[in-house]
Amino acid sequence: MKYKKFSIVLFLLMLFAACQATIANKPEPVLSLESFVGQYEFKSMIARVVLKGETTLTLTVPGQPTYELIPAKGTSFDIKGLNRYRIEFKKNASGAVTQLIAHQPDGTFVAKKRSNIPYPSSVVLTPNPAIPAEYKGAYWSNEQPIKDYPFEKIEVAGTYKQIGCMFGQWYQANGYVPRALPSDKQETARAYYGFIDKIYPGMAEQMQGVYASYGPNLSEMHMGIPVWESPGFGFLLPGVIINKNNASPGKDGCSNVFARPGMNTDGHARFGRNHDWSNPMLHTALIFTYPETTGHYPTLVMTCGAPGFIAADGINNQGLAMGAASVSLKYQPLKEPALIDVSAFHLVLEKCANVEEAITLLRSIPITYCDAFMPNHFLLADRGGASVVVEFLPTGIEFSRADTPYQVMTNSYWAGPADKDRCWRYRLAICKLQSKQGQIDMNGMMDVMSSIHHSTQWTSIYDLQDLSMILTLPNDHFTKQYKFSLADFIVRMEQRKKGS
Repeated sequence: MKYKKFSIVLFLLMLFAACQATIANKPEPVLSLESFVGQYEFKSMIARVVLKGETTLTLTVPGQPTYELIPAKGTSFDIKGLNRYRIEFKKNASGAVTQLIAHQPDGTFVAKKRSNIPYPSSVVLTPNPAIPAEYKGAYWSNEQPIKDYPFEKIEVAGTYKQIGCMFGQWYQANGYVPRALPSDKQETARAYYGFIDKIYPGMAEQMQGVYASYGPNLSEMHMGIPVWESPGFGFLLPGVIINKNNASPGKDGCSNVFARPGMNTDGHARFGRNHDWSNPMLHTALIFTYPETTGHYPTLVMTCGAPGFIAADGINNQGLAMGAASVSLKYQPLKEPALIDVSAFHLVLEKCANVEEAITLLRSIPITYCDAFMPNHFLLADRGGASVVVEFLPTGIEFSRADTPYQVMTNSYWAGPADKDRCWRYRLAICKLQSKQGQIDMNGMMDVMSSIHHSTQWTSIYDLQDLSMILTLPNDHFTKQYKFSLADFIVRMEQRKKGS
């Protein structure tokens, strides 16, 4: 009996030990490679982990080549071609990847995974029944053409009041809420609105359309000049036109490249731009606009911030292209009402057929910048081969041309300090262009832009002759291209007008 009791105890101990061993040796759930994909923040630098194909992870760090990650053990990966470099991913209690740890000979660095940016796709607009008839009737289409990427394609056609009303409904659907302007700002706002109505009536009518989309509450918004919760609407307030602090572009910036028609055997002029910015994109949209107003051109514009506000690059149906890049030079803000640079971007593309017309227009209006953002300068180019860099300096507006078959603009000045040669992207782009004489087709321009990218959120390539555009994203390593056409959009809108 004694031995039997001992045997039972021994059996139970062995069974318990076996269970513990089974639990200890139970393999952790295997994470899919997609679970590691995302953006990881090292202080001010953003590293990107991307799934290439179905079986390969890559790591891209600003200023460095893209590295392939080789599976090692568990959630650890070796970096192909680099000895003693290892990437380890950490999970939280629920099994989600939250950190990237880089083990290197010079130390260990921890990066926190950024949450996915919530972004609505194909937002359904609910018209306010109280909207007056003159603001109704616009054509509107919005979709998210690239899966799992925070980018929206919007098409809109109609009068400027109708276009503004559609955007107002879009803003409401996406949670943009207006609040009344403080009483001490109302008089200044009225004066500013009068100024806008005089120099840029289309913008004033769009503003009216936005306000009308809010229906009967318009009278409570003090002349319809609200302070928006989104910084994207700073251009509605004259108070933000005064520059308080001069921001610096730092490591971020943008690159603009123009190749004249003679740079390619087909005689087409081409314009490329990298949007280089390490912060996540917010409401980035490709906007096709067909204004049914005489003397205003249809446009295709890439914007960020609230759609329609921060124009980054674009083209109109006359083959005039325009790109922006931030700069950091301080200058005395204008005391009189002035159009801020990002609004001038829209005005130029809507009203000008070529570079010479743009220069004449820009000379005729006061322009400043918004203190919520850095000042900008622009590269303008047309299908005839003309180009110019436009800069706003303490001494006034400056126009700089190039006597080469190309013109490049990054975040350094052509005029004033004239420090463009100090930028590595500027110098490298020049070298690439010189080596590609006669070969700057759309793919050739893409090769130039990919050689100078850093923290790039998108790259746009425009053909100024056929009005086509190629958009590519850094996660695709500049290999996958998304094609759009302003010419096709115009044909559809003209057919719509004939059928109405």
